[in-house]
Amino acid sequence: MTLVRRVAIGISMFVVSNASPGSKEWAEGLAREVDFIEDDWSALAWAIGSVRVLFGYRLAPIRSMMELTAAAEKFAESKRHDVNDVWFAKNTLWIQALFLVLDSRYLHAAPGRYRVGNGMAVLGLLVLAIHGFLRSRKKLEVPDRDDLFGIIGFYRAQLKRLCDLSSLDFWIYFVASLSIIIGWLLAENGVFEILLCFVWMGCAGLFLQMRRNLRRRLEQIAALLGERQ
Repeated sequence: MTLVRRVAIGISMFVVSNASPGSKEWAEGLAREVDFIEDDWSALAWAIGSVRVLFGYRLAPIRSMMELTAAAEKFAESKRHDVNDVWFAKNTLWIQALFLVLDSRYLHAAPGRYRVGNGMAVLGLLVLAIHGFLRSRKKLEVPDRDDLFGIIGFYRAQLKRLCDLSSLDFWIYFVASLSIIIGWLLAENGVFEILLCFVWMGCAGLFLQMRRNLRRRLEQIAALLGERQ
C-alpha cells in the first residue's frame, strides 16, 4: 500500500471517528468508497472531500418508538432538574446595561454616533434582561414520569417551539442582539466590535443548523407516530 493510499484511509477513518451521531452512516459510506477507487491520488482527493461531513452536526436519527420514548424521557428529565440558567444571564445583562449607562463618555460630551450606538446597546441589553426575567418566572409544566404519551407530546411541542421562526421569543432575541451589535459598532467601530459581529453571524449560522436538525427530528417523530396509529 502506497503512502498516498494510507493517508487517504487515515483521513477517512478520522472523519468516521469524529462525525456527529447523525452523520456516522454518511461518513462510513464515504470511507468505504475509498477502497473502490483505484487511483491513489483520486482516493486522496475523495477522502479530503469527505472532511465536509465534520462541518455539519446532525442528531442521531430516531428509528423506533423505543428510541423516541428514551429521547423524550431524557429531555423531560433534564427539564425537571433544570436549574434556572437564565438567572446569571439576566443579571449579567443588567450589570452590562448599567455600566453602559454610567459610562462617562455617554453621560458627558460625546459624539452623536457614540450616543446613538450606546443607546441602542443599552436598549438591546435591557430588552434581553427583561425578557429573561419574565421567562424565569414562568414554570415549565413537565408531565409525570409514568405519562409516556404526555412526555412524548411535551418533547415534540418543545422541539417545535425551539425551531419556530415566527415565535415571539425568537424575534425578541434576534432584534435585541442585532441592536446590541449595531450599537457597539456605531459607538466604537473597533476590532473587538467587528469580531463580535462575526461571532453573532456564527451564532446565527449555528441556530439555522440546529433548526434543520430539529425539523428533521420532528419529521422522524411524525413518521413514527403515524406508523403507530
